[in-house]
Amino acid sequence: FAGVSRDITPLKQAGLVIESYANRLREFENHIPGVLYECENDERYTMHYISSGAVEVTGYASESLLGDGAVSFANLIHEDDRDRVRDTMTEALAKMGAFVLDYRIVTATGRVRWVREWGSEIENKRLVGVILDNEAGKANEMESRSARARAERSLAEAVRTRMALLGILEDQEITQRKLKTERNRAQQYLDIVGVILVALDREGRILLINRKGQEILGLPAEEIVGRNWFDSFVPPEDTEQRRADFLAMLEGHGGMVDRNESHVINAESEPRLISWNNVPVLNDYGETVGVLGSGEDITERRRLDERVRFQAQVLGKTQESIISGDADGRILFWGIGAEMLFGYTPPEALG
Repeated sequence: FAGVSRDITPLKQAGLVIESYANRLREFENHIPGVLYECENDERYTMHYISSGAVEVTGYASESLLGDGAVSFANLIHEDDRDRVRDTMTEALAKMGAFVLDYRIVTATGRVRWVREWGSEIENKRLVGVILDNEAGKANEMESRSARARAERSLAEAVRTRMALLGILEDQEITQRKLKTERNRAQQYLDIVGVILVALDREGRILLINRKGQEILGLPAEEIVGRNWFDSFVPPEDTEQRRADFLAMLEGHGGMVDRNESHVINAESEPRLISWNNVPVLNDYGETVGVLGSGEDITERRRLDERVRFQAQVLGKTQESIISGDADGRILFWGIGAEMLFGYTPPEALG
């Protein structure tokens, strides 16, 4: 009799941890109001991976959209938008390796729905991306931005969980090449979204930042990760308040979501106004181990708003009869001179 034995206790323990992370990943994906995907850049957009959010956006279960099944994602795209989607995607990939598209799909119930897709090309010429419901965007752009921020915040947490899972799998029967490919795909998801995503540990040190965050701060990731966020990128006059808000979130006093508008300082010492949505990151024991922030740069929008308000104040005081409207003939501005000339107040005339 001869035999070989091996202590598999570490593998068993790792398996339990893997299952825990996998369950958490599925939980996060179930709460993402959108679709994560990896597909071929072919006529069908053949899906190799698509998250469970597909059913909310398309009406089809993710399983029915995988591979060479009866339902291809290409057929979901509205027939009037298919050529434009293909042409715009091809041109954007050739120039930048990434794309952002607004188009219509036809859901399983026959409903026409607007979606917005962020996508990019990875090493094997496949596409990875995120598809979000953009119905609100056609009715109200501000609400659309808020919805996208919520989705991107959930997306970032799901991606970080996927990356943690991959780190554990490194000790399993997965080659280094496949592991690197999977990690690159996870980073692609983070880089696709159009807002800054930054993860801080309990000390305020930066653990992760996506491409948009690097653009806003004007530095590459290797010069950002590891630095203290509050000491490096928050204006001195705001540091005390921002740090207090951060500590309150760690201790659970600030609720589950912290929304605020505050400035960051980039590499050129220029302040940028960011609209933030911050959420705590919890470990398996429910302990807060850090904070994940999702932020949109609203600097230019705020400057434009202030300029428009100033111009409206100036025009509103002139005695000349100044009226402006849109292409459909709706009145958008009704000055005091127009009120005096025609006898209608602004509330009566506008629109």
